[in-house]
Formats: sequence, structure tokens, C-alpha cells
Amino acid sequence: MSSVKDRGLRVLFVIEGEDFIDPMGPAYLLAAAKEAGHEGEVLVLNNSASPFEEIRDYKPHVIAYSAVTGTHQRYFRFNERIREYFPGIFSIMGGSHPTYYPECVKYQPIDAICTGEGEGAFVELLDRLAGGEKGEELYDIKNLGFPNGPINLKRSLVGDLDTIPLPDRDAIFRKAPAMAIFPLKTFMTSRGCPFPCSYCFEPVLKKMYLAEKAFGERKVLDGNRVAGKYERRHSIDRVIEEILDLKKRWPVEFIKFEDDLFVLAKNDPWLDEFAERYPKEVGIPFNALVRVDSINEWMAERLQAAGCVSLNISIDAANLEVRKRIVHKNFKNEEIIENFHLLERYGINVFNNMILGLPPTEAELAYTIIRDDKEAIDLEIAAGVRFSSRSILMPYPGTEIGKWCEAKGYFKMNVDEFGESLLERSPLNCFTDEQNDVMKNILYLSGLAVWQPWLAPFIKNHAVHWRNRFTKKLFLAVYYLVKVYTLKKYIYPIKIKNPIRGLKDFIKGFWIEVFRTLPEMRKTVTYPAPRPR
Repeated sequence: MSSVKDRGLRVLFVIEGEDFIDPMGPAYLLAAAKEAGHEGEVLVLNNSASPFEEIRDYKPHVIAYSAVTGTHQRYFRFNERIREYFPGIFSIMGGSHPTYYPECVKYQPIDAICTGEGEGAFVELLDRLAGGEKGEELYDIKNLGFPNGPINLKRSLVGDLDTIPLPDRDAIFRKAPAMAIFPLKTFMTSRGCPFPCSYCFEPVLKKMYLAEKAFGERKVLDGNRVAGKYERRHSIDRVIEEILDLKKRWPVEFIKFEDDLFVLAKNDPWLDEFAERYPKEVGIPFNALVRVDSINEWMAERLQAAGCVSLNISIDAANLEVRKRIVHKNFKNEEIIENFHLLERYGINVFNNMILGLPPTEAELAYTIIRDDKEAIDLEIAAGVRFSSRSILMPYPGTEIGKWCEAKGYFKMNVDEFGESLLERSPLNCFTDEQNDVMKNILYLSGLAVWQPWLAPFIKNHAVHWRNRFTKKLFLAVYYLVKVYTLKKYIYPIKIKNPIRGLKDFIKGFWIEVFRTLPEMRKTVTYPAPRPR
């Protein structure tokens, strides 16, 4: 009779629900586990009437979660039930939440956490569990933390990303059929970002790896790629292979490259090769993310040649001094306007994001932030932005801006009480209720103002100041309708071949927005206990 070690372990990744973006973390880890000889499946909670019955039928040895701060609470609550019904299953959580708040393993219902890049640590854990190790025998696995043991340092980063197996989206798509047939698919060509944006966790993670001397051995992999750095790329061969492999089984009509930055440097030789090969070997239109100060004619020419339809760019703040002081982006407004119009001349549309509710130097100057948030509309119109997005600042503990807000007395977060919506209200106590209401209305109505500039004066001077329950719901509806139209027309121009499918996606997207912006409408889901057998 074969042992567990001979046949590998059964791993079940639990995902809360379907969105329109592929969950890449679980896909990479499932692929790594299977390459090492283990089995893996996915449970999508929102698609299951009886998740505990599914778990009992599959009989996993390990249940895994990938959590951002906000979703972590629901996963921990679910895992409490797992421990109650299936005490023999080992549970582990990775993702950004345990990476930046690893102490959660000491008091939350979980057997282990994984910090940072997880492929190597996850496979080592599975191999050692399959070999019969348990408890303190596992305490030396790098990247992992344990309730009654250490929170370990990180192993070296994966130097050559091409050595990671192709992400296993099939396991996810089998349990998420709407996501599977949605024609937009997500890909990653790189990991890491070199810029120090104050609200972002990337510079925090980079400092962690630097402090732990975990960048790995420095060596040249090929003409365009280097190992031993925080910022690493796949080869063009690997990027093309992954896209063509997925396209054999699932619809891929538009691609969103989800890298922190698609272009890491001006005149990047990687982009030169990509622009030469991608349109010949793949030829699927795409969207990517770049910085304002990376844009030049050389880059625009190559992105156009490759088939780029749109770029996501974050100005973050319209006021130059605020942008420099708080966000650490030093480009000028004139540069924004000039570079966005350069992209327009090459047929590339701009998706721009602004951050609402950035902290003022003093609480009594909060009104200047609201004024700047309104004036951002004018900058976007002048720059020719096609899709305008807003998010309300969430100054996470550990980020530079989070530390600064805490030092000023504006905010101190309890991460275990944090809800996932970034669209609700500013958590900073320097803003009044009226300013928070105006901020929310700016979020809802900026897209309309930028799309239809003739409405901008009315929206800025009047509509954003309307405060009642009716306008709140009206503005949410306007926000979503404008978002769907402008995203589809300018940013992700996907053809709708099936009107019924398109309507279902529209309704699904609407409820995603409702639950993000009106979290009080989200019902608490209680899953039935497994039936006795």
C-alpha cells in the first residue's frame, strides 16, 4: 500500500469568490505543488452551497488561503469551522496580509503563515508533511511562521522567474466558470517595483528582503534579465509560451498585464524584443501599467507596435507639492499633460487613478486636500484622460504614509477590524463628516466629469456637495454606468459576442461595486455543517 509520501498530498485552495481578474497567487502555488508531485484543487466559497461537504468529499491534507488585508477576517472565520469539523487538516495562509502582519499567526486560527514569495516554502512544507514531519519538526522552514514557534526569515527570491512552472489557472477556472469564459485574462511578466511610493507595500517588502540579505546571487541570465535583484522579469519566450498555452483551452481576447510596472526603465531592451515578437507570435491587444516619468516617444512607438490599447497610470495627486511631499512622485503637471498627449498620438488611451484624502500637513488644512481633489478633474481633462478612477487613501500600518499618519495622530489602524472596501470613507480623523461625503461624491462623479467635460464645472461646484441618501445611491449608479461604458470603450475594448453573458457580467460587476462601496449590504454567509455519515 502506497504511503502519503509516495502519492503526495491533496491541497485545497479556498477562494472567496469570482472577480474579473485571475487570482495569480493560488495559480502559481498550485502549479508548484503539482510539479512536486502533489495534487491540488480549488474551492470557491461563493459558488458552493455546501463547502464543508466538498471538503469532506475531497479529503484534503492541507487547506491554503491567499489573503489581502480585509479578506483575511472571513478566511480566518472559515478556518475556525475547518478546525471544528476537520481537525486533522493542516491550514496555511499566504498573501499580503500575513506577509506584512505576520504576528497574526500567534492569535488567529491558522496552523502556519507564509511571508513573501511562497513557491519554495509551500513545496517544502508539503514535502515534509508528506514525509511525516509535524509540529516543531517544521519550525526551520524559511518564510513560514507558526503559532507556538518562530516567524522565520525569508529564503532568497526566485532569481530566474522562468524556472517557476506555468500558473495552474485550469484548477481555478473549473470552479469559477464565469471567470473562465470572460475574454479578458491576466498575466505577469515581472515581479517587484523599484519606486518608493509612500502608500505602497512594495518598498516595505523590498526592505525586508534587503535586510534579510535574501535577494539571492547576482548573475546575468540573458541579455535582458538579471538575477539577484528585487525587480525580476520573465523572458519573452516564457511570456509568449504562457499566453499561447492558456489560449489553447480558454478564451483570451484581451490581456491585462498585472505587473507593478510593465516598463521598468526608459529604452528598456526587454521592451524592444517584446515589441518585435509579441505582435507576430501572439497578436492579442493588451493593457499594462507604467509611470508618467517613464513615458517617451521610444516607449510609445514600441507599445503601439506591440498592440497596446491602453495604459494604467497613477498621477495620485493633482497638486505638485502634495504629490512630491506625500507620495514621492516628482513629475510636474506639464510633464503629465505632454506625456499623456504623446500616448494619445500613438493611439494609446490612458486609465488614470487619483488618491482621495491624502493627509494634510495640519488638520486645519484638510479643506485644501478636498479642493485639490476637485481640481484633479481639470488636470485629467487637460491631459486627455479617457478613464478616470479614484480610491480613498488607506494608510496601512508599516507603509511610510501609515507611519506618518499615526505620528500625526490622524489614524491608528487595528488591522483585525479593517474592512476590505477602500471606497467607503477616509479613516483619517482630520476630515469632517461633510468633507468625507464630498470626497465620496468626488469618487463617484469624477469619471462623468472627465468623460463629459462640459459637466465638470457643475459637478465640482454643486453636485459633489449634495448630501442625502437618494443622491448617494444615484451617484453610485452613475459611477458604475460611466465606469462600464468608458472602460469598455477606451481601456478594455472587448467584443460582446453573447448579449446574455454580457448582461450577466454587467450585473455581477454592479454588485461587486455595491458591496465594495456599501459594505453594509453584504450579507453574512453561514455555511451548513457537513451532514453526518
